[in-house]
Amino acid sequence: MKRKAGRTISAAYQSGNAARAKRMLEGLARQLERKHPSASASLREGLDDTLTVNAF
Repeated sequence: MKRKAGRTISAAYQSGNAARAKRMLEGLARQLERKHPSASASLREGLDDTLTVNAF
């Protein structure tokens, strides 16, 4: 899961589209919810801020 999460995060930020990146990262957060709830919460917590900082 760690490798897949890393690939998804990289692809999201390299997508060049903030809306698409947000969808990808929210999807990842949903996948992480059950087995890794703190990782899911952490991803969601900074999501909008990181997308703003990395404005596309």
